[in-house]
Amino acid sequence: MSRKILVKISGSLIKDRYVLDEIKELSRLYDITIVHGAGDQINSVFSELGLSPKFIKGRRYTPCEAMERIGKLAEEINEEVRRELSIYKNLKGIPVPIKAERIFRCSGKPVRPLYPEKEYLNSVVGFLGQGENGILNVNADDVAGCLQENFGYDEFLIFTNRENTYGKDVKREILEKFKNVKILSF
Repeated sequence: MSRKILVKISGSLIKDRYVLDEIKELSRLYDITIVHGAGDQINSVFSELGLSPKFIKGRRYTPCEAMERIGKLAEEINEEVRRELSIYKNLKGIPVPIKAERIFRCSGKPVRPLYPEKEYLNSVVGFLGQGENGILNVNADDVAGCLQENFGYDEFLIFTNRENTYGKDVKREILEKFKNVKILSF
């Protein structure tokens, strides 16, 4: 049985050739699930809409008026990542719906994915979360953490070029929660 690898890639690295080549090599050797972010791209959408990014407890808050555009952006990025990385395997996409309930059933803790584990293998998963009051909040780190917590991948790799995103408190929290995580900075 092949090892299962979970890769979370920051949105700012989606077009980085070196990072993509590394992930392609992983996908050639292992069953892989890729979760992508889109921080810079989301900030661009906010700017176009005249909105300022707002963070609550380190998570981006996305107001309702931005969600349709963010949902479309998520689908576009998911397709782009699959196209870039499908050289060695035909990576399928897990759709990124506007309603978070279609990805996660939020009924107490932990948040559990609706799809069975096998659906996530060799796939590209988008970012989407849900705030306490039903306001959707976009965050790929939460999606990746949920997948790791529920399915226990053999390895959890975080590809980032944002050292400040993984400051010492967040880094310590991630490293303490998941024993097999590696944060790779580019």
